[in-house]
Amino acid sequence: MNRVDGKAALITGGGAGIGAATGELVCAEGGMAVLVDANADALAVTMQAIAQRVPGARVSTFAADVADASAAARGRTCAPDVWPDRHFGQ
Repeated sequence: MNRVDGKAALITGGGAGIGAATGELVCAEGGMAVLVDANADALAVTMQAIAQRVPGARVSTFAADVADASAAARGRTCAPDVWPDRHFGQ
């Protein structure tokens, strides 16, 4: 079932736990995931794990502490750079 085929998701806390699991699910269901987390090392591990478990996964990462409003805004603006054909709202 590809419930999110062709859709994109910006997922905070993507370096571990529920965020990482959500990113994997989005990719497994045909979507694209931008994982955001303050821990760049955890993001790298998560991205590699998703790529191994989900063939053809479309996943990208952005290291930022979303508790910082300016960092959160940068995360939101990086998504169109990753997938310019997607609309992420204003």
